Amino acid sequence: MKKAIKIFNNVEEKFLAYTFIIMIVIVFTQVIFRLSGHANSWSEELARYIYIWESWVGLSYCQRYHEHIRIVAVLEALPPLGKKILEFIVILLSGTVAAVLAYLGIRMVYYLYELGTFSAYLSIPNWIIYAALPVGCVGYIIRLLIDAYILITGRDVTA
Repeated sequence: MKKAIKIFNNVEEKFLAYTFIIMIVIVFTQVIFRLSGHANSWSEELARYIYIWESWVGLSYCQRYHEHIRIVAVLEALPPLGKKILEFIVILLSGTVAAVLAYLGIRMVYYLYELGTFSAYLSIPNWIIYAALPVGCVGYIIRLLIDAYILITGRDVTA
């Protein structure tokens, strides 16, 4: 299990790092082109789509390090068993929301695939752009399952 988690972590980190670098280069060149009077629309569209993917994949990455916004005052006021129970409830609620979003996202991606629509300037199939939603939510659910396992067993399986 540790090896699979390590591979998942590696793929996620590399994806976020490389897409971030690509997005910075695209936006920088877009600014240079605009200053020289040669604005191009495709670069703005591509940067937006990369940002969408980074946001949804980043959902999972933030869960890995427990960096989501949360109110810790209540959590710190509870005894150890209360903390575990509250953490488990939060995992269940978050997982439920993510599962619903993943399901609806998959339906949306399938609908867009069937429609055969494309983005305005780059002619990227829209289903690829919107696939970020279910992919990110599934990654988030995997992180929540890992956290639930650690919470229940007390054994850290992360690499």
